[in-house]
Amino acid sequence: MVEQAEWSPPSTKAAALIYWRKPEEWASLIDKWVLDSGLNNSILTIYEIAHGEETEGLEFHGLDQTILLKALDILVKR
Repeated sequence: MVEQAEWSPPSTKAAALIYWRKPEEWASLIDKWVLDSGLNNSILTIYEIAHGEETEGLEFHGLDQTILLKALDILVKR
């Protein structure tokens, strides 16, 4: 089921991002993993989060970078 969609970039409508899970939900999953893993106050790269050995088998492993960046932006604002 599609939860949300948006134009990217909104001004040109050149492409659409279609989410089956909202960026807020991805942010919560990543936040939970960081806390459960004891990685809070650690520096992690985008590559480590999306493709690292520590995230293998987790739902956000292999997540598209555009969506991952949206989720991380949400976490920064929290």
